Amino acid sequence: NPGKRTFTPEVANFGALTLPSGGEQFTDDVNEDKARSGANWGAGRLSAGTGGGSGRLGDLVIDDNQSRTVFTSPQPAVARIKYLRNVRGSDAGRFMIGNNVPHVLYKTPANATPTDIPIRTFLTDTMKETVAAFRNNPTANPLLSQLSFEIEGTDTIVVSSATAGATLNGARLATFPDFAITIVGVSASPTADPLDTNWGPGWAPAVAGFPYFTGALSGGLDNGLGVSTTAGALINNLNPRLFLTNLTLNDFFASTPVPVVSDGQLDFTLIDLQSNSTLTARGDNSLRLLARGLFNMADTAIIDVAGSDLGAHPSEAPIGQLGSRGGPGAGRGGQGADRPDDTGTTFLNLVNCTGPPTASGACGEGVTNPNPTGQTPVINAGVLNPGAVSNGRPGQGVGGVAGFGGVTDLGDGIGGSRWPLNLPTGTAFADYGQLDTNSTAPTTTGCQSAQIGATGSGGAFATDGTSGTSVSLAPLGVNGSSNTATTATTPGQAADLALESTSGDPLTFTRRALRPSLGFLRGGSGGGGGGAGLFGTHTNSATTGTVACLGATTAIDRYRTHSGAGGGGGGGAIQIAAGRILSLDGRIDATGGEGGDALPTNVIYGQHAAPGGGGSGGAILLQSKVIDLSPIQNRLNVSGGAGGNGPVFTAGTGTGGNGGTGLVRIEDDALFGVLDQPTAAISVTPADLATNSTGWLSLGDWTPSASGDEAYSGAQSCWMRATGNFFNLTFESDSPTELGWDMDVILDLGAGEQVVSYRESTVFAGSSPQQSWGNLIDDGTLVPPQEEAPLIVRFQGAKAVGNLTDPCNVDVTDISVVAQNSLTPWVQHPDEFNSNLLAIKPDMVRFQIVFNRAHRDFALLRGVKNVAIRVVPD
Repeated sequence: NPGKRTFTPEVANFGALTLPSGGEQFTDDVNEDKARSGANWGAGRLSAGTGGGSGRLGDLVIDDNQSRTVFTSPQPAVARIKYLRNVRGSDAGRFMIGNNVPHVLYKTPANATPTDIPIRTFLTDTMKETVAAFRNNPTANPLLSQLSFEIEGTDTIVVSSATAGATLNGARLATFPDFAITIVGVSASPTADPLDTNWGPGWAPAVAGFPYFTGALSGGLDNGLGVSTTAGALINNLNPRLFLTNLTLNDFFASTPVPVVSDGQLDFTLIDLQSNSTLTARGDNSLRLLARGLFNMADTAIIDVAGSDLGAHPSEAPIGQLGSRGGPGAGRGGQGADRPDDTGTTFLNLVNCTGPPTASGACGEGVTNPNPTGQTPVINAGVLNPGAVSNGRPGQGVGGVAGFGGVTDLGDGIGGSRWPLNLPTGTAFADYGQLDTNSTAPTTTGCQSAQIGATGSGGAFATDGTSGTSVSLAPLGVNGSSNTATTATTPGQAADLALESTSGDPLTFTRRALRPSLGFLRGGSGGGGGGAGLFGTHTNSATTGTVACLGATTAIDRYRTHSGAGGGGGGGAIQIAAGRILSLDGRIDATGGEGGDALPTNVIYGQHAAPGGGGSGGAILLQSKVIDLSPIQNRLNVSGGAGGNGPVFTAGTGTGGNGGTGLVRIEDDALFGVLDQPTAAISVTPADLATNSTGWLSLGDWTPSASGDEAYSGAQSCWMRATGNFFNLTFESDSPTELGWDMDVILDLGAGEQVVSYRESTVFAGSSPQQSWGNLIDDGTLVPPQEEAPLIVRFQGAKAVGNLTDPCNVDVTDISVVAQNSLTPWVQHPDEFNSNLLAIKPDMVRFQIVFNRAHRDFALLRGVKNVAIRVVPD
């Protein structure tokens, strides 16, 4: 029946409803989001749980096969150099001038040819990589080897490590993006450079008409994943609408909030690391992961807080290998020894070879002779190295900073001494004191030293590090003195940390319990760096033997010094606290970093670095009501790092000292079944089956601190919807006669429990609990006299797509379940959902209630009930 029809829709008047129906009385757990709740939900009230944190950062879920990196402290920006054209194959000996400061051009692209080829993929180096090249390149000007780049605001400055804080020539290099780079060739007739008059052949300044090309620093600051250089370490890629903040809708949409975390403590509602996922943490502070409800880790998931390993170090490099960084909150490894500074000595004027190297490698050591005219600097002579330190440096102690509960000696690995102790200062016999020689030199038949610097020792934590072993080509020189240091490097000492005796009651431990509130949650200590040596230095005697090699008429005709390898960083510290259940099937790696090695292959001159010591293992603290720890080996690894490997000789290979074992502490609730020591010990590496690893593993009751975020616990409801056929909901505002939402608070003011309205009672001298306490959480925005409350309540709305099959397990990012862009921020009153800022109005709501044990009135609070949100369907 075609044609127009006129009708008036029937008005369906829905009365006001409460969500949930009749108010949430907490008599059952039907509306409890268990994965995100750690408070005690049931028995007619919601009361504070043991701990688990506020959950203010929302969920942390790392999907299958995904990786995530978080930073526990602000990270410096990284400047990148991008070369605009490929380096030609013929440019291998060239270097670059950046704002008149010379830099070694050390990378040659694989696709470089004798002709110029425009690049298709940028050859990209960070300043850090460039500095590493300075330090490791034996043909670099030694003064350049001491440079390090730092970022100051948006400026790059060059700082000389010889004089801390000094700038090269007192000049700032550049302001991004105007860093000029010029590639220059090797001049046949070098002109003296104003920065350094001792360059020698092969080092040319930038002269007029000689530049190869000019590039530019591109891209500004490269901050990496989750890094901030200004506001602290951030964890990014989180949905800002899931953050628990104090913002209103107006403030939220105006500012796009960012969660600031500068102390390494990350509070989530739940943490779920799925199959083959990896969470890596870096930074100066210990990593503290709090899950208000559930922590779950699949069996193939990994949390990496380990100290970094070091690779091999070329001993001809003028600067000792830098120690590797420790894990979060751990000590860095010690730097290896530098080659001694030969400024003002005759070693800068030695004549070593006058032609190409011999087939045996003599003088030139099997490489193109870098010194055909006998001038310096070359690898077979001394170096200008102002400020050089010829002993290996100690690693940083436990925690990376001075002070571990008042203890000042922190178990750091000690650096190896130079050997010999008295280094030559001239070529005459009288000048070189303890120079020792050996007639069985690897490449010559002359009188050659086989002296090797002492190895670095391992750092300590729960157990001592070890001292390492030095091995040279032969034990003794021709005069009977040792070719290796006569006194072993002292290992890091666990006694420095004053840990409690393992025979004591684990329930009374504080240091071994890694108490965060007392400053005892610290990562391990770093290993020491290796010392300098003289291997390969020899005298000009034509015969061998003590008198001939060390006679008064002999002189040093080849002077060789060697820098040392660095120490490994300590394993990091991690706390995992879950308010409900901590289920750990995966692996936590808190191992110490391995010490640096000598190069196994290279020119002979570069293979003699004394190895560095390993860093100690770190610290792992697990806390929850219930801990489900997989009884499989290597779940919790706090092993110390291995010492580096020294030069390979027929007599054997020396090694740096090994790092000591770290600490593991596990705490749960006796009411829910205590994990026992033998069972827990199965999962811990290293293992001492005879003692169930009591030397580094202890168990106790979970008793979080009543301060900081450890004092928080809380719960979250499932999504709630009104029943019936309607388009949307109006969330009622407060009126003089009725509140848009309210709940009852159970208090004990000294005369027994009483139940009062949270929002309209006058129990506190005419004020309600909400008026007296406020409703703020410490989200980094509070300004005194603002303070956080003992009760924090927030609401969130969304629009459902169809029926919810399981309101307690809703993926808010799935647009087939939740309408796109309909998820609101968390707000303090549901009537904010009526705002015109929301393009899509919510038809469902959920709440969070967080308890703060640190508040002065918390002792009065016994719980809450009767949470009711008034809505009107339309």
